[in-house]
Amino acid sequence: MEKQSYVSPGQVIVTLAVTRILFSTVHLISLHAGRSIQDVLPALLAAFLLNLLTALPLLALLKRHRGKDLVECATNIFGRGAGIVTATFYFLLFGWSNIVTQMTTRYYINDTVLEEAKVYAILLPLLAITVYIAAKGFESIVRFGTIVFAFYAGIMVLLVCTLIPSIRPSIGPRFLLPLFFNGPGIFVNELIAQFNGNVGIIYLAFCASFFKSSIKLGKVFAKWNLLMLVLMVVLYVLCIAVLGPFGARQFFPLEYLAAQSTVSVFDRLDPLYSMPWMLNMVLTVSLFLYFQIQCLEKIGLRKHRKVIVILVGILDSAATFFLQNYDNIATQYALNWFFTGANLMGMIVLPLILLIGDRIVRGKGTAHEMA
Repeated sequence: MEKQSYVSPGQVIVTLAVTRILFSTVHLISLHAGRSIQDVLPALLAAFLLNLLTALPLLALLKRHRGKDLVECATNIFGRGAGIVTATFYFLLFGWSNIVTQMTTRYYINDTVLEEAKVYAILLPLLAITVYIAAKGFESIVRFGTIVFAFYAGIMVLLVCTLIPSIRPSIGPRFLLPLFFNGPGIFVNELIAQFNGNVGIIYLAFCASFFKSSIKLGKVFAKWNLLMLVLMVVLYVLCIAVLGPFGARQFFPLEYLAAQSTVSVFDRLDPLYSMPWMLNMVLTVSLFLYFQIQCLEKIGLRKHRKVIVILVGILDSAATFFLQNYDNIATQYALNWFFTGANLMGMIVLPLILLIGDRIVRGKGTAHEMA
């Protein structure tokens, strides 16, 4: 019997897009790009093409198991033991991403809103809100994501319209060096950062069970990938054109850009920008938490779901609290080799192993329909 689809591909695309925006430029300071910050622009196109190649094993696997997510695919191919191992790995990966997001939340509030804010005063409200949202289910999360995307779209339009007059070669671009003047290092690092930021490929794989079997996941991915390329190019070009080399010295360059904007009675747009940013934080943490619960349910922990949501939320927040002094986790995450290795395993290696195993065990037939 086919599972009922409660969400549209469009809702999932904009939800995953808005969570990607959260980490769009916060890693620029870790590149030490300086006057070569424009080297990140070619990396965006390269990352777009790399995503297409990266997603091939995953999309091929999900095409053979329509309506199944990665854990269900592993169980169908190699048995329950493989499903448990796969679910455990992705539970830890989503948990680590959750912790990084919460650390970025704390860093954002302390850096741009209130420096004296205590960690517990940030984490406790965030815990209560995200646990509630995650407990409501995936349909509620993507509807919330659609609302957050609408907020972001409005703010981005205001930013672009108000900052275009600020683009003067004598202020920013004049001080930039020629492309690749200092070698390919910044390009390569940005490509790695984009790879780590585009883990929406994995999220999409866990959303597959919420689509009807007639939905072509490849088209959904292609639309999301194209949308991300457009959004990233707009944000990076705006940052480089207005701020120039100074953009590489700001941990939250978009926040700084918003502070320079003026619209009618609003002298600065940064308070308006902070609202969708914080909503995005809540959305992203809720989404990670929900995926963690999904992994536990695949293992067999289906009873007392709300209690499990609360316990996992507390575990993630506790880990964030104990890591509060390691700001480099939040500021350098995009170039962290451990994170890169984990994403490589989750995006490419495991799906490829499952795909090869499926072809060996089940043969070359495709589209094992939903049970």
